[in-house]
Amino acid sequence: TAHLRMIENPRDTLSLSRALMLIPGVGRKRSAEISRRAHEEASHSPVLSSLAAMKGSEGAARLSGCLRELTENPSPPTEVLARILAYYRPLLEAKYDDYPRRLKDLEHIESLCARHRTLSSFLAEITLEPPEASVGDIVAPDRDGDTLTLSTIHSAKGLEWKAVFLLWVLDGKIPLARAAEDGEEMEEERRLLYVAATRAKDTLVLTYPVNIYERASGTVLSLPSRFVEDIPPEMLPRYALIE
Repeated sequence: TAHLRMIENPRDTLSLSRALMLIPGVGRKRSAEISRRAHEEASHSPVLSSLAAMKGSEGAARLSGCLRELTENPSPPTEVLARILAYYRPLLEAKYDDYPRRLKDLEHIESLCARHRTLSSFLAEITLEPPEASVGDIVAPDRDGDTLTLSTIHSAKGLEWKAVFLLWVLDGKIPLARAAEDGEEMEEERRLLYVAATRAKDTLVLTYPVNIYERASGTVLSLPSRFVEDIPPEMLPRYALIE
């Protein structure tokens, strides 16, 4: 998702550096310098000028063309993703031996994108499931032993465990605060929690902090997910962990 994030936010130095280092001949030092300038100016201009200066670099020319097209012509998220994937697929095939599996992950990302009207809302959702996270990556090799699997909700689809602990079942996290303004998004958030909860065969534990300050929104989150309130109390005993 680095390429998508750098389109959305030129000050995302990590994503920009990752995208730049896929160009042959661009290392950490050079990518960090370009990213620093883009962050300071809050603009894609330093990136475009730096790419233009890389004479004879096919990789730089391809990224420059992609970046210029998408920043000068705002498009729906599906079109942005299609253009990014057209640029990224050849890099994927050249860099990874397991690229067929990674292409499958990208197909899943495309299906997620179709549900969003803005790139920012799409990126908010795929934060839950990075493109590198596939089912094959999260299943422990010894499934009969005592193991702990850390998974996102999306990556856990189709899998089950005897006991499942869901973290941050907090109003403002699931559902996300912005989903309250959109009925369709709210139902999608409810579906996500349902998917997560039904991964448990025997035991399901929902956890949330009593008070947490969210820096991004400047608010204090203190209530369990509103979806939890729909569960009959007799089915959901509550416990408090006090230090």
